[in-house]
Amino acid sequence: VVQPEEEEEKLVQQEEEEEEEDEELELLLEEEATLIAEQEELLSLQANLQARIEKERTEIDELREEITEATNSRQTASPPQQNGMDSSTSSTSSTDSSSDSSSEDEEELQDILDDLIKENQELETKNSDLSLAIDKERQRCVQLKVQIRMLQRREQQGCAEEAQHTEQPDRSVIKAVTVDRETTL
Repeated sequence: VVQPEEEEEKLVQQEEEEEEEDEELELLLEEEATLIAEQEELLSLQANLQARIEKERTEIDELREEITEATNSRQTASPPQQNGMDSSTSSTSSTDSSSDSSSEDEEELQDILDDLIKENQELETKNSDLSLAIDKERQRCVQLKVQIRMLQRREQQGCAEEAQHTEQPDRSVIKAVTVDRETTL
């Protein structure tokens, strides 16, 4: 004959094991929900970034077309200079002055080009730094969104559990009544 105390100890031990299993299951379910929420946020971010990349590619193509058109129009607008004068009748002084002005123009254009190249490099560095900062912020946003979703999930589960507890009587009371009833028999 099994004594009621031993049976009660077995029931308590079994109940504790079930509670541990329930807690472990609950942790695993929460971890799964966290990973699913994170995956959903990352997929949303991926779709957003892909759309932006496509838009940027379209803008790049449009800019390339504009550059090609500008280059073509510049070439057609300034063909080799033929001003109707015979090169043998032109004066030497005009050749010297045009040579000096074209040399000055070339130097000025070269200075402008050098400044633009330097400015472009600075802008590319800033762009890279900003891109890294934006990426870090996006990752933080994803993590915060996941945390918010998990808090909302816990809150919903808490409300659902409260509703269940009000509908169902406490199990430990039922077991205690059952054990008391068996010991009195």
